[in-house]
Amino acid sequence: MIEQIHTFYKLTPILLFIFVNLSLYYAFSLTKTYENKLIQANNKLEEKTTELQNKNKELIKSNASKTKFFKIIGHDLRNPITVVILFIDMIEAKYKQLSET
Repeated sequence: MIEQIHTFYKLTPILLFIFVNLSLYYAFSLTKTYENKLIQANNKLEEKTTELQNKNKELIKSNASKTKFFKIIGHDLRNPITVVILFIDMIEAKYKQLSET
């Protein structure tokens, strides 16, 4: 009986050592797995960020082109509209003169 207890006390540190090492190995492998998942998520995030930055640049260029286009259209339409308004004012003035006589 004493010999069995003595053997148990000899095996306990060995079993404890094995248990601690297995626990550490499991924790390390979990950490590695989560680290790999985090790296993959960061890579995807960087790709999306780059994609969004490129789309933002395209939108800025497109908005600048749109603004330039409307400025040109506005300038091209301003003169003819002004001429039509002046012509209508001139016709109205002549009509009033003709109707008074």
